[in-house]
Amino acid sequence: MLSKEINWQVLNVTEFSNHAPSWDELNLNNNNQSVLSALFIQALVKNFSTGHEKLVLGWFNNKLVFGGIFEKLSSIRWRTFQPSQAPLGVLVCDASLLNFEILSRISTLLPSKPLLLDLTQIDSQQHPLPLNRNLFTMPYISTGRLAVPLNFDDYFANFSKNTRQNFNKARNRLAKSDVETKLEIITDESAIKDFVSIYGDIESSGWKNSEGTAIHIDNEQGKFYNDLLASFAANHETQIWCYYFNDEVVAVDLCVSMAETLVILKTTYEEKHSKFSPSLLMKLDAYKRLGLEGKIKTIEYFGKTKDWHKRLQCEERDIYHITWCKYPLLFKLINWLKKFK
Repeated sequence: MLSKEINWQVLNVTEFSNHAPSWDELNLNNNNQSVLSALFIQALVKNFSTGHEKLVLGWFNNKLVFGGIFEKLSSIRWRTFQPSQAPLGVLVCDASLLNFEILSRISTLLPSKPLLLDLTQIDSQQHPLPLNRNLFTMPYISTGRLAVPLNFDDYFANFSKNTRQNFNKARNRLAKSDVETKLEIITDESAIKDFVSIYGDIESSGWKNSEGTAIHIDNEQGKFYNDLLASFAANHETQIWCYYFNDEVVAVDLCVSMAETLVILKTTYEEKHSKFSPSLLMKLDAYKRLGLEGKIKTIEYFGKTKDWHKRLQCEERDIYHITWCKYPLLFKLINWLKKFK
């Protein structure tokens, strides 16, 4: 499919909701990610948009084949809309459309006709690294996914000996202290705000509060997650995992799902109980329950792969950035100057 065969529209980001059904159909057929669904994007736009971003839509035979939201970085540079709460850049299309011709056309449609266009946080699962020499790629992170274990005992038995011993020791120490553990999974829309608030209280008591990055129900992040999880809960696609030591909530994960895939968006735990690894104990109990229920087949993490992801046997893949530049030598010069500085 060539750019000249596509009918392009450039709209203000405020018009996104008018095209939500077409966006979801395109996402379902190509990316199939909850974090790129219209509900997710609408929550991002509502809470983090400046109102100046541009919605770029490409239509072929009256069907949406390209959708992206772009924000201005400078007079010569734009990028995909990328709030820190978005695991992936706000872009949906078939992998074949991430090419020099299509991006060149988009650059002419945006205000100021930028010389550089960045596509941020692209998932190699949907969009393998392009080989086009006129597109520049940059590694971002490796991330992980987990196939929900159908047989939890077999899954646990494949952990390293040291990992199994650590988990067993934590459970044994809790039992000896008469601490009962319990997993609760909240899906009710009416309970979302209360549990986002609980999440914020736990996170605000830890190191993130001192860095100013903690969620609180009344701050920008808290409002976003409350809006997001409430909208997904209306479609029965929210899960908030809560883990208890007796009556105390000691760990919380905020999750959304689509089809058979669940994404863990945020995780927190009471640091005073860190020696018991409450967040990991919670995840193991949740994976076991999901395996027994059989509805969710895959867990996506989307954060940077950490040691605990590997201990829980995740599969890794790359998230990367793409940069289109009208004059490739210009981009090389810009990068050289950065290194020189």
